[in-house]
Amino acid sequence: MFCRGCGKELLKGSRFCVNCGQEADFFVDENTTKDNNTSKVGNVVETGIPERAPKQMRRMVGVQSYAPKPLSKGMIIGIVAGGVATVVITIVVIAVVIAGRHDLEGTYSYGGRFPITTITFSKDGTFTARCDYSEYSTGAIYYGEYYKDGDTYEIRFTDAKSNTNNTVVDFSNRSYGLSFELSASKNPDGSLLFWVSGGTSYWAWMFYEATFYKTR
Repeated sequence: MFCRGCGKELLKGSRFCVNCGQEADFFVDENTTKDNNTSKVGNVVETGIPERAPKQMRRMVGVQSYAPKPLSKGMIIGIVAGGVATVVITIVVIAVVIAGRHDLEGTYSYGGRFPITTITFSKDGTFTARCDYSEYSTGAIYYGEYYKDGDTYEIRFTDAKSNTNNTVVDFSNRSYGLSFELSASKNPDGSLLFWVSGGTSYWAWMFYEATFYKTR
């Protein structure tokens, strides 16, 4: 038997190599056998861990480590294409959802007593409105935003452009949204049913509803 550390012949029965101090458990036997392309050297199998090897000695065994294979060009293209497709689908879904919240377009009018009598919707979620009812008409153009929540459209005023030189009236027009918050729902014939759903004037208008018909 020969020492694995220095190759010197070991004395029979020795636990350590007298030349280098290597433990005698790790040796190279002269009788090396090969079977099915797997060679066994003493008690060490080249493709595995020594049968009696302590942890600190396993580094001495030729156990192969395998690095992951690099991605092929086709795999890289597939991963990139999948990521792009996911982003595109997400954008389309978001666009569809947003578009569904702003699906009104055109001008609707009402000829009776109501905070507004004409309103024009755009599919970007904005609207302009005015009130031509003689009791409330100031000649102002009101601006705002709307969105769909379930079957109900929520209509909120954000600003106004007044044609008067009266600062009180101008302020009142610009503050229109504080007085009136409107809601609407679509009727089967395509008209819109409006009602006052909030604002400081809610209680004065809580029983009023108005049907607006599309004029253009």
